[in-house]
Amino acid sequence: MSGLRRRGGLGWWRLILAPLRRRRSRALLSLAALALGASLITALLALYAGVTRNLGQQFRRYGANLVLTPAGASPTLPRSAAEAALARFPDSVGVLYDVAQVHRHSVVVAGADPARLRRLNPEWSITGPPPQAGQAWIGANAARLLGLRPGAVATVAINGRSARWRIVGTVSSGTSADNQLMAPRAQVAALSRLDGYTTLQFHVAGAHMQPTIARLRALVPGAQAEPVRPIAAGEAAILLSTRTMLASATLLILFTVLLCVGAGLTTLALERRRDFGLMKALGAGEARVMGGFMGEAALLGAAAALVGMAVGTGVAGGMGLALFGLWIWPTATALAAALGLTVAVAAAAALLPWPIVHTAAPAAILRGE
Repeated sequence: MSGLRRRGGLGWWRLILAPLRRRRSRALLSLAALALGASLITALLALYAGVTRNLGQQFRRYGANLVLTPAGASPTLPRSAAEAALARFPDSVGVLYDVAQVHRHSVVVAGADPARLRRLNPEWSITGPPPQAGQAWIGANAARLLGLRPGAVATVAINGRSARWRIVGTVSSGTSADNQLMAPRAQVAALSRLDGYTTLQFHVAGAHMQPTIARLRALVPGAQAEPVRPIAAGEAAILLSTRTMLASATLLILFTVLLCVGAGLTTLALERRRDFGLMKALGAGEARVMGGFMGEAALLGAAAALVGMAVGTGVAGGMGLALFGLWIWPTATALAAALGLTVAVAAAAALLPWPIVHTAAPAAILRGE
């Protein structure tokens, strides 16, 4: 009995798939439309991921886009909490600021880890090695004001305490850092007698800004988090417009493919109206006939998706080379989305000829009407 069922099931699928073999031209047209849609979706999703990565790298060059400062009366953030937060985010630096007297001029001194400061601000032009104990970098404007060059010694005084720092390099940044003297944090803390950090500076991806702010507020209680508006807003605006363009283009592609495939499947259904009536006459319900027709379309969609994903990968890679100078590979998520959307569009297009299946009356078909 089970063998008869298996043979009956195989016979049913042969009956369902036979028209695709007999009407190859129409099946190939639908396959081509679906494959084109899958290739465009794959390329768009891959390019979106590539644009997001490249955009993040470009904005990364502008330095910090999120700053944490003390919210209360304390001039600094607690050192232990601040360093725990810095450890969680590689693109970050803690800075201890104070005002010092240097050669009878008031100059802002910044205490920070030189390596992290340099990594967070790759666009800064820095000459000389990172300062060690007793050494410092000097901003370009401050160097001109104080007449100090690399190799010179500056006498730095804060609240009656003084120290002599050797200048080992200059910083040209186009920011307020050009007016500062920069040294290791412990060196500034020893003069100012302040513990902790005045600010914590971070660079985070625009899409992760709000979750990162929430995490930092939990790690550093009482801190005030402020995005650096021009950088954060610019990155967010470009990402939003890119995402909107991607969504609009994807919907337009899917709608166009749906219409093309729907038209092809409707013509195919009209040619098979007699087959549908015969299936009903043999005892198949309308739901089973329609399910078989949608199964054909889904198989067609899956085959088209595989072809389209291969083509889309090549298109995305070529465009990545032209735009960014690197080959962009689609992610597993992009490939899964292209496969799922293509199969879904094919199955949805198969619903359009439902009135033809519904009106295929067995009696009329058997009478030859």
